[in-house]
Amino acid sequence: MSSIRRKANPHGGTAWQVRWRLPNGRERTKTFPTQKAAKQYDAALTTSLASGRIPDWRRGMVSLSQVHDAWMPTRQHLKAKTRESDVVNWRVHVGPAFGNWPVGKITAYAAQEWVNGLNIGASGKRSAMGLLRNLLDYAVRTGLVPVSPLSEVRLPPIPKRKPVFLTPEQVEELASQLDGRNGDFVRLLSYLGLRVGELTALQVGDLSTDLRRIHIHRSGSWVNGHLHIDTPKTTAGARTIPVPGRLKPIIEREIKGKTPDAPLFSAPMGGYFSAGNFLKRSGFKKAAATLGVPALRIHDLRHTYASLARSSGADLKTLQVIMGHSSITVTADLYSHLYDDELDKVAMILDTL
Repeated sequence: MSSIRRKANPHGGTAWQVRWRLPNGRERTKTFPTQKAAKQYDAALTTSLASGRIPDWRRGMVSLSQVHDAWMPTRQHLKAKTRESDVVNWRVHVGPAFGNWPVGKITAYAAQEWVNGLNIGASGKRSAMGLLRNLLDYAVRTGLVPVSPLSEVRLPPIPKRKPVFLTPEQVEELASQLDGRNGDFVRLLSYLGLRVGELTALQVGDLSTDLRRIHIHRSGSWVNGHLHIDTPKTTAGARTIPVPGRLKPIIEREIKGKTPDAPLFSAPMGGYFSAGNFLKRSGFKKAAATLGVPALRIHDLRHTYASLARSSGADLKTLQVIMGHSSITVTADLYSHLYDDELDKVAMILDTL
């Protein structure tokens, strides 16, 4: 059995101590700064005792670095970009801060102070804390600690960035400001609605024989200068999309003389295309500023496709399928405002009843 008692904190204030006994009769204790944290630990402890797992606080003396070394091999099934994010967050943020700490000594207070002091944006803070959470969750699963303290940690919200939508005229003006194939890259993303990684990994054999359909079943990401080709971002990402006739001349030029397994849209010197190199050499940012949309990102060309598809009559479900979203909720969250005119139609119909 375990119990919780209130005790004085040597630094002033109040602390809460969880007490339990091992089968040999020895008493173990663990102290928390809040009653809520103590109750969470006690609940997890009770579950462990009931299942026959007897926690010993000394197991929590294993360092976070040791936990990290045991946990990393379990991540090999993930995409290369996710694994690289884990590596960077450990090397830059989590490892220097907590690598030498015993996992049982990492508290919500220490984690909160650490994440508050990180000199990075909200998204970066969430990513770094995500790694620390994963490591402590692994420590819980392997019986090193009975419960993770990080439920108490609060993270800053990620500011929502409004998508930028271009008109067909703006797409053509932007493309015309860029040299040759760089302009073709803009047109392909704007009129196909692909993610950049999906366009990168496209092969000639993914085209239908009449050039009217493209089959998406892979995506590419560049990590440390190396291209990793994997399945699309979601299962819904494996899909077939229509090709507008206006893109046929571009596609015919790109596939001429290529084998079925060659990249459909290749790099200038051959091989797979890199969006990073495109941004460096094309003058995309300067052209976007000239166009009056300095905040334009490459991904906004995908948003542009959604807007153009909507203006051509595509309903929300059709848009979800073409965009490769995992659910219609994702599509609605991003693009529901494109369907505001449908609300006016509903009101008009109700007025006629």
